[in-house]
Amino acid sequence: MSEPVDRLLLGYLLGALDESEQEWVEEQVAENPQLREVLVRLKARLQLLEPSRGETTPPPHLADATCRTVARAAGQDQAAPRARSKNGARRSQAASLRPQPMPAVGHSTSRWLDAAVTVGVMLALALLVVPAIHSSRMQARLRGCTNNLRLLGVSLSQYSDLHNNYFPPVPVEGKLAAAGIYAPKLFADGYLSEPHRVVCPDSPLSREGEFAMPSLSEVVSASGRRLEELLDRMGGSYGYNLGYFEGGSYRPTRNSFRSHFAIMADAPSPELNYRGSANHGGKFLNVLFEDGRVVTLSTCAADEVVRSIFANEVGEVAAGTHRDDAVIGHSSTCPLGVGSMRRVALPLGPVE
Repeated sequence: MSEPVDRLLLGYLLGALDESEQEWVEEQVAENPQLREVLVRLKARLQLLEPSRGETTPPPHLADATCRTVARAAGQDQAAPRARSKNGARRSQAASLRPQPMPAVGHSTSRWLDAAVTVGVMLALALLVVPAIHSSRMQARLRGCTNNLRLLGVSLSQYSDLHNNYFPPVPVEGKLAAAGIYAPKLFADGYLSEPHRVVCPDSPLSREGEFAMPSLSEVVSASGRRLEELLDRMGGSYGYNLGYFEGGSYRPTRNSFRSHFAIMADAPSPELNYRGSANHGGKFLNVLFEDGRVVTLSTCAADEVVRSIFANEVGEVAAGTHRDDAVIGHSSTCPLGVGSMRRVALPLGPVE
């Protein structure tokens, strides 16, 4: 068993993991008998820290003995340096201040003490190591998400170069009337070679296993519950620009290389009323801007940005109200708004 997995199991028992890591450990333990055996052993060791039921008071001089045992385990010199002095009285005084030998204790108590100290040292190390592991894992997933969005930004730029500077249009009617159409469109046209790039490494979708991107024909042939499932998954765990309305007509977004116009981001979540993202535990938000920049925002310090990209200027989760009103929609979101009927036909604005 690798050391990082052992530490994750220990963090699981200590309650030091976040919800996503805890679920991952539970899944792995359920599938791997070897991990279950390791988890049982670790749990048994932790239980040694519980007070002995047969004792109501600790053994005499337990604190002194514990300090000496920990010092020996750390390879330190237990004997305190003695100050050299020609004065015998001072030597006698110094000797009187040194810890006295611990009275003999029973064999079972000594064994319990050794085990308790060993587990105590292990727990102290875990309290230092587990947060560091958690932080490094989160940073790695955050970087993976950033890299995905940069690659998708390149794919979108290439698409716009060959389509009169327009990004993929999102239909306002029919079965394909959903923001997530970007992903299968880029894949079908050869601008995206790795479908898993539309899955954030720190999203609920990433923990479901290998991602299978539905094709446009698969979506068109589906109906009912199956259609809704495909629309939810079509765009992976990212959200996409919904375009905008102008003069009563819907218009797709044109690539003007604007530095503060959002074209993609961590997807808004239905559980958060489409006003925030569950990716990265809700703590961070990656946003891809039209000029290709990817910016990582701490959601607690970016409320205004989050509100502005997940709803239009009149507060609706729908397409923008003008060309500079950038709105990022969930994979299943129609430009007309969440829950809108996709059979409604509206005029499509002319593509310049």
